Amino acid sequence: TTGLWEFWHVESGERPTYDEGDGEWRPAEASGLVFVLIPGGEFAMGAAAGDLTVPAAAAEYETPARSVRLSPFLMSKFEVTQGQWIRATGRNPSQYPPLRPGEARNVAPEEIVGWTNPVENVTWTDVARVVRRWGVDLPTEARWEAACRAAGGDAPWHSGHRLEDLAAVANFGGAEWENPGSTGRRGDGRLLHAPVGTLQPNAFGLYDMHGNVAEWCADDAVFKAADARLRAGDGRNLGPFKAGRRVARGGGCRSNASACRATARAFGHEGLATFDIGFRPAADLH
Repeated sequence: TTGLWEFWHVESGERPTYDEGDGEWRPAEASGLVFVLIPGGEFAMGAAAGDLTVPAAAAEYETPARSVRLSPFLMSKFEVTQGQWIRATGRNPSQYPPLRPGEARNVAPEEIVGWTNPVENVTWTDVARVVRRWGVDLPTEARWEAACRAAGGDAPWHSGHRLEDLAAVANFGGAEWENPGSTGRRGDGRLLHAPVGTLQPNAFGLYDMHGNVAEWCADDAVFKAADARLRAGDGRNLGPFKAGRRVARGGGCRSNASACRATARAFGHEGLATFDIGFRPAADLH
């Protein structure tokens, strides 16, 4: 449906089911990763100076925009699921795992969490160990943003400029967090993360690039965008770094719409674990 090549990553699990009707993969508990071959090219990373969608407090972290040339790379079509993490590590650290019979939860008791919900409450350090075991990597910030935008220009979300269109592609924190039980244009009605692939993908066929769980990136944190030195090819930040600090992109299920923008950056210590940060792998072409 996108015209891009997609690949099953055999080491991470069984072959997902392919739906011939709509040309999409259907993740299941035992499914492995699916990678999309993202085209290379040049794109404008970050927000332009004066972009009114960027909060004043975040301007130095996101502006100015700069041109980055990337080589083609592989990006996971879905966020890593709880089932995939358990197979890789033998445990499930998620704050919101599937419930056992008779169990209940305080938040959103009616919302069903399954093995295809994204893993969360994972540290950057643990994530880096797992992707190495799979023979892949985390995306650099530049790769993450290029994959999120999917050649979509300078809109704050890959769905466009209109906030009311965001709920079709993103599980984010809107009206439902302010008034539980409500729905509306500022949210999708969910309080917790949703199974991966529930909402609509972007033009590259990638799901949940906005919301659901924020996603750890490979780079050491460079706080001020103007200070970053980006390597051509993979876009890796070359410094100056904040030791031990990392960046998560995309926002989570409790984030507001602004925190889910394509250029928004969240910083955390590499030992941080929280219920709204997970990850999706990337890989070089060999």
